[in-house]
Amino acid sequence: ILIRIPLIPEVNGNAENLTATAAFLREKTKIRRAELLRFHKLAAFKYDSLSRAYGALSFRTPTEEEMEAAAELLRAYGIEAFYAKKEKTV
Repeated sequence: ILIRIPLIPEVNGNAENLTATAAFLREKTKIRRAELLRFHKLAAFKYDSLSRAYGALSFRTPTEEEMEAAAELLRAYGIEAFYAKKEKTV
């Protein structure tokens, strides 16, 4: 089983939350694989077209360093953590 975790720095991207998540997966489940999903604001356009407020505008996309730090924290608990690397533009 693979769990997918959206990473939102202001919500669940801190060490305390990630440690609790890793400990829960390790101690209470048999899940040993996690894909970290980089938060983005792609839905904002859709909300705007529907004349609805998009409550996540204040959130930011995690940096490559934050993604790697989160993955490393999960790996320290024996969780095979990975994420899509951001493509570098030239």
